[in-house]
Amino acid sequence: MSSYYDDASLMLLASGGAQKDGKVYSVKPTDGSGDFTFTRGSNLSATRVDASQLIEKGRENVLLQSNQFDTTWLNQLGGTITGGQAGYDGSSDAWLISKDASNFRSVRQVISFSGVSTFSLYAKSGTLTDAALRMDTSAGAIQIVYDLSAGVVASSGGVFISNGIEDVGGGWYRIFVTANVSSGTNVHIYADRSGTTAGSIYIQDAQLESSLVATPYIETGASTAQAGILENTPRFDYSGGATCPSLLLEPSRSNQITQSEYFGGWTVNTTITANAALSPEGVQNAYNIASNSGVGNGILAISGALSSTQYVCSIYVKSAGATTGKLRLFDGSTGASTTTTFTPTSEWQRVEVTRTSGAGTFQFRTDIHSNDGDLLIYGAQLEAGSYSTSYIPTYGVSQTRAFDDCAVNYTNISDTGGTIFWQGFVDIGVDSHAISLSNSANGNGSNRILIYRSTSDNKAWLYIQSAGVSVKNISLQLPTDSNDKYAVSWATNDFAVYINGAQIYTSSSGAIPTGMQYIQLNEWTNAHTETNVTKQALYFTTRLSNLDLAILTGATTYNTFAEMALALNYTVYE
Repeated sequence: MSSYYDDASLMLLASGGAQKDGKVYSVKPTDGSGDFTFTRGSNLSATRVDASQLIEKGRENVLLQSNQFDTTWLNQLGGTITGGQAGYDGSSDAWLISKDASNFRSVRQVISFSGVSTFSLYAKSGTLTDAALRMDTSAGAIQIVYDLSAGVVASSGGVFISNGIEDVGGGWYRIFVTANVSSGTNVHIYADRSGTTAGSIYIQDAQLESSLVATPYIETGASTAQAGILENTPRFDYSGGATCPSLLLEPSRSNQITQSEYFGGWTVNTTITANAALSPEGVQNAYNIASNSGVGNGILAISGALSSTQYVCSIYVKSAGATTGKLRLFDGSTGASTTTTFTPTSEWQRVEVTRTSGAGTFQFRTDIHSNDGDLLIYGAQLEAGSYSTSYIPTYGVSQTRAFDDCAVNYTNISDTGGTIFWQGFVDIGVDSHAISLSNSANGNGSNRILIYRSTSDNKAWLYIQSAGVSVKNISLQLPTDSNDKYAVSWATNDFAVYINGAQIYTSSSGAIPTGMQYIQLNEWTNAHTETNVTKQALYFTTRLSNLDLAILTGATTYNTFAEMALALNYTVYE
């Protein structure tokens, strides 16, 4: 097999995982001419499953100068703030914030924020032992005082979801408060709130983020900073326990549930506990929902008015004693509902239910409950479509993930013949696109070769067009999963298609397309309605032999001993 990879002109391997924001690097060529341009261009709403089988999100610290407290931050009341102090991380990036005996001492940042927000800071006692975090909101101030000597929350006030203090060693703690904020205007850091004792504390690395928990710190400067899955980050996804990733390319979807993780924002008819366990994200932000019974019990999310179409609701569940559970979609326009019954286990699983609305606009109500034990839940999603897509987190408003687009302008495509190899899977969409070569950037040119999945029979098809004239439009076979391997080889009056080691189609007639210079994944006349899972793609400038195509796509049986010896790289002695 290695010789085929050596002979390829262009090679994309998802297992390599080589990417940066806006780019998927090809393994060949190495000069950049074969690198795929990737765009999604939405906010940080996209996620993926990483190699540890954990959901990875995009994250953002919205504070400015997050560890430069003498710049964007306003220094208030009596005292001083001094940098260059020994930090929790072994650096000299901490700050000493001191106060006199007659005033509070704080640093404050004026900032607009809303939704589920977590404010966090690293702090250490100096001659004072108390620190405080405060969030000013339209509903009133939220203030938490932390004892940096005992490592406990000393007092709290205001309406918040949770707060806490975590020992990080060397006398340092990470302190945090989480609240659901309709409108926030300021965040404050205080050294002691008594106002009667002079002294100081150490502080470092402030963060304000949309999250139920404090996530790893992201340094900011004059602008906000992001980490994880960014706007145009290609998603090399390990879903389903895969040891090697696939490049995940999805259509645009919107999560209509405005609080996908903060279930205290739902209508609650039972006891729920925030941050009760590790979620599929690998952090302590899963909810526990207590055992309850009866339709309408449990927790309910009311969507806004939606269009008359099919919707799918999904949520991650895990047993905390429960052996049965139900997820229900209720159509507010008709009073009818659809229910999925599931068996929760000791492992996280994603369950879903679909329903098509009646005529006109309507509301869906999501209802999840169990009557024989507690459940852990995380990541609720309601989206228009017949199948669920990757998780889209929300923190107070509906979020939309834009479509993924991946293509390369590759000028080394031959006009005399060639071979395209692709391994992956496409969900049924509107003629779902696997891979194409074309003279047009959107895959819909007058000269093109296209592998796609058709709505007409749900099978893989080959379509070839030359000079605007259809040459081939052949139904192949039903796709199975992302291990399917396709190879299409062409020359004038010489065509062949192999799938998973078997010859599916051959022809000795037909013109071939010329002038092709674009290779696209997940593209069909700019519709972007399908999910494309690509493991690898190769392009050869020549028409490979039928034996080569069989071997390349994974043939396990051979017509002759010579074929087997070639395929398995045997040394034959005569």
